[in-house]
Amino acid sequence: MTESSHLNKEKLTEILKNSYSPYSKFAVAALVVTEKGESFYGCNVENSTFGATICAERSAISNLVTSLGPDFKIKEVHVLSRENAPITPCGICRQSLFEFSSPQTKVFCHSFDFKKTDSYLLDELLPNGFRL
Repeated sequence: MTESSHLNKEKLTEILKNSYSPYSKFAVAALVVTEKGESFYGCNVENSTFGATICAERSAISNLVTSLGPDFKIKEVHVLSRENAPITPCGICRQSLFEFSSPQTKVFCHSFDFKKTDSYLLDELLPNGFRL
């Protein structure tokens, strides 16, 4: 899978600074891109109740739904943390992405310095995802 032309490394890194992660100290930023090429960013927002914490990917999806409504499809996703190695979306985020995507949605996971990018199809990260 080739690198995305939609990725704005500076913007994604800037969004990472907005992460509210005082408990885990694990900041994450995400970018979701619609099939029409529209970009929406999110970062993780923790809460002392932990169950109310929202991941960066779901934050980006919420931003997208708030801005456009529910009628869209995600074409690609980018995930960034402060780790030296790329991280993948958690299981909840994988299912949330699947809700608004296709199994062929591209997921790009970047190291903090963007020197390493792992890429997947959503179907590889969530085989047999379900729809109600």
